[in-house]
Amino acid sequence: MDWLIDGTQFQAQVYHNDADLVLSNGLIRRAWRLDMNAACVAYDNLITGDPLLRAVRPEAQITIGKKTISVGGLTGQSNHAYLTEEFIDQLKDDPGTLRFSEFRVGKPIERLVWKPARHHAPESKWPPEGLTLEMDFVPAGDPLFSVTIHYQLYSGIPAISKWLTVQNLGREKITINRFTSEILAVVPYEDPVEWRDVPITPPNLHVETDYAFGGFSHKNSSKHSVHWTIDPQFHTQVNYANKNPCLLEVYPPQGPEQDILSKGTFESFRA
Repeated sequence: MDWLIDGTQFQAQVYHNDADLVLSNGLIRRAWRLDMNAACVAYDNLITGDPLLRAVRPEAQITIGKKTISVGGLTGQSNHAYLTEEFIDQLKDDPGTLRFSEFRVGKPIERLVWKPARHHAPESKWPPEGLTLEMDFVPAGDPLFSVTIHYQLYSGIPAISKWLTVQNLGREKITINRFTSEILAVVPYEDPVEWRDVPITPPNLHVETDYAFGGFSHKNSSKHSVHWTIDPQFHTQVNYANKNPCLLEVYPPQGPEQDILSKGTFESFRA
């Protein structure tokens, strides 16, 4: 069934057992291993059957008080070219990261008041149908802050939204200096042997954010926040110079350098 013609059967759902959490709508699928700490271990295009991930990375990174901390994630993958169940079962906890504590499932809510007016799409709904997934992370010990990773998966379309919030749990203000709200080690689109100053095509994954600045195309408007970079852990790539841009990172070019008062919350832009 073509989801562009009839996407009604592709409903967003969440599956969970003791070790795994899966968010899927039959078109795309994202899965996490939860037994030691939360780590994304699969991101699949179910339309083509192609896996998007080749290695495990943290859910996000934040810098608070000039100290950079990873949010979740697992370590110990021996080869960052591909992921197998055997590799996943051998992953180890990273004690220096924020710890996963709990998750919640809900429904999308209106971000703004909007009345659908296009007569060409009378079936459109606002807010869009789908599911939200919130994953909480805290430092070990007596936490002074927490980080929530938010996902919103839509029904009937292969699209997912992600953002983070930081909550100040203490009595004193804290400063969030930097954040990276998405980190994905993606399967390369191409992997040429040589590097002759000819740009290597990034992976075939459409990414944009609402931290956008015109430009009449998403490539221009999102260039300040969507970054395809070189992966220093991908030692087995074919390219001799190790310059394949197959590590996705979503972050602003500067800041935010924003203070969060006691019991206050910072919210990032959405990707």
